[in-house]
Amino acid sequence: MDNKSVQGTDFYVYHATFKSNLCSIKITGLEPGHERNWEGSKSVICFSTDPDVAHSYCECAEKVSDHKYDSGIVVLAVPKTVLAPALVGLDTNNLERAQSFEYKGTIPPECLYICKSGVGIFGRLLEVERIPLYEGNE
Repeated sequence: MDNKSVQGTDFYVYHATFKSNLCSIKITGLEPGHERNWEGSKSVICFSTDPDVAHSYCECAEKVSDHKYDSGIVVLAVPKTVLAPALVGLDTNNLERAQSFEYKGTIPPECLYICKSGVGIFGRLLEVERIPLYEGNE
């Protein structure tokens, strides 16, 4: 699967995470193998071509503590050009959705942007002082 196979007209792909994870993400970026939100998940980063879909996956995560869930959901955007084509694959947890895929590489923190519902790209993760949740007034 190559970058052209990552459907969508947007320049970005999206990964949702919990706000409580952002401190480590700002240091190490997105890395496969960190905390998994689903039973049976593999050591990959899951992306979607739609930020709402990415948010919905995080919203119904199975293996998340109340504390982590209550921290809120943040959607991160990654330019498609950052993805190494050889590390992009079908989402084996969700084969029916063409807008979801897996990535086996690391995304450095300087390549991560914050996405906000109704706004789009809000700013670079490393430059935004107050990180907004994807939905809501925060």
